[in-house]
Amino acid sequence: MATSKELAAQIAALQKQHEDARRMENAAAVQKVRELIKEHGLTLKEIGKGAFAKEGGSASTGKTVNPPKYRDPASSGTWTGVGKMPTWLKSAMAAGKKKSDFLIAPEAPAPAGASKAPGKGKVAAKKAPAKKAAAAKKTGTKKAA
Repeated sequence: MATSKELAAQIAALQKQHEDARRMENAAAVQKVRELIKEHGLTLKEIGKGAFAKEGGSASTGKTVNPPKYRDPASSGTWTGVGKMPTWLKSAMAAGKKKSDFLIAPEAPAPAGASKAPGKGKVAAKKAPAKKAAAAKKTGTKKAA
């Protein structure tokens, strides 16, 4: 039976082998990626993080940006209401003010009939009954009038 010192030495040797093998595999992978980039004429911008960002988010971080909800009238500093509360708001609340005193006024509502995004709104409302009718056909039930 091997002693604990012998086993520790074997473990250390295996860990070194593992690290060496990993470095070699990574180097081969990097070389393969470089060859593919050169072969296809890709740029860093095309293969960078921004190329894989989800829709609706920032291309550089993949996160959506929240609009500010609170404004400091003295310094014009803003806060989205997410994350750590800024010191200007903490100080004001300690002085007896309410958080709602610093709310930014919402934008004026859009005129009646106007939609935020073209092609949405009324079209979506017309599609909903068709989906219900299709579902009713599949289940064999009639649509209630």
